[in-house]
Amino acid sequence: MTIQTFQRIFLSDTYDRFMFLVCLAYCATAMSMLEVSGQFKNIILFGSLPLLVLKLKDRDCDKKILWFFLAGIFIQIVSWIGAFWAIPDYVPSHPNIKPLTSLFLFAFISLWVQGKRARQVILLGTYAISFIATAMYDHELNNSFTRALRGSRQDFGMHNAQYTTMMSAVILMLCCYFVCIIRDAKWPNWCKWLYTIPVFPVFCFSSFSLIVSQTRQVWAALILTLLALPLILPYRITRKKLAVFYTAILLSISSLATSDIVQKRISQKEVETVVKVVTFDWENIPMTSFGVRFNSWLEAKNWIVENPLLGASDTAIHLVTKTSEKFQSNERTKGFGHLHNYYFETLVAYGLVGLFFLCLLYREIILNVKNRNNSIDFYFLLVFLFFWLIINNFESYNNKYYGIYTHNIILGCLYMFAKPSLSSPVQK
Repeated sequence: MTIQTFQRIFLSDTYDRFMFLVCLAYCATAMSMLEVSGQFKNIILFGSLPLLVLKLKDRDCDKKILWFFLAGIFIQIVSWIGAFWAIPDYVPSHPNIKPLTSLFLFAFISLWVQGKRARQVILLGTYAISFIATAMYDHELNNSFTRALRGSRQDFGMHNAQYTTMMSAVILMLCCYFVCIIRDAKWPNWCKWLYTIPVFPVFCFSSFSLIVSQTRQVWAALILTLLALPLILPYRITRKKLAVFYTAILLSISSLATSDIVQKRISQKEVETVVKVVTFDWENIPMTSFGVRFNSWLEAKNWIVENPLLGASDTAIHLVTKTSEKFQSNERTKGFGHLHNYYFETLVAYGLVGLFFLCLLYREIILNVKNRNNSIDFYFLLVFLFFWLIINNFESYNNKYYGIYTHNIILGCLYMFAKPSLSSPVQK
């Protein structure tokens, strides 16, 4: 097969549309049909390989994200080699290159979105609709809406309620993003109102699921993101408007804080645990929800100090708690195997090199979106990443299925991984 024939096949409009439909299918099935979505993900990966081959042959093509992808593989292999000295009794027979490389599915998805507004909206809309459809299906099976209204914490079929709350918050952000897109569109006012109408019920349902899924760290991250909006967004705000904005947020928080659902999630034991932490009384932190997290971070500190540069491979993450006397002596925490903090897990597994790699990766993503000169996409990215970096302090969303899925869908729509240029005309 000649290079021209190769290009005509894989750079054709037909192949492009087919691969975008596969991306939609992956997005639509990832919440409810994990095995099916896994097959669609494989098609995205293998179906994108021909374009990656062409990009490598194209001297003028931006290949930064490919080098990051290869660097992620290299870091994980080097960390695995170092584990033979750090944890010789626990080293697996081969390196696990999945943890860092799974974050790069967004680059493959972006090949088929290409920053096109229609495709962005369709894919992100599919994410939101899939979330609602999964929740409704769960209600049919478990009567979850009724139970939620009675104050019971619900995950709506998302395996764990913390993922439900996280996705609810992301969809709320998407609703605001959609409204900004509609507002800036060159359409008649009646048309803008017409397109805004479907956003409202999605916003209402996401607000409902955000509250009844009852995940405190996501609530806190969303509040901090709202408080930081005047610093993130470019608009000049007068002191009067700023005062009104913060007053409205504080009043909303105060009213929600008095609700039974929120009160139930803020126990006296948790408050006492937080007090112990902020007063540096770390000798006997109780194993409450936050206490488990903080104790795991204290245990992780010793591993990080022993292997600061390259870590001890991803195997070391579960060894932090498995070899901890504090965790193993408690029946409730005996089976815990992660650290509830993505950055601590990165430091334990890949050291400072791994953390520096993540900083450079997100810097590349920010610069890429900024250089596209699309202000709506750029500022939505900043808001999303601000929220995302906060919630990963309290749960390892970048290492969990629903977190990786959300990360890749959002960034896949915003990042621009350009297709290779043509050396000959393409037959459509």
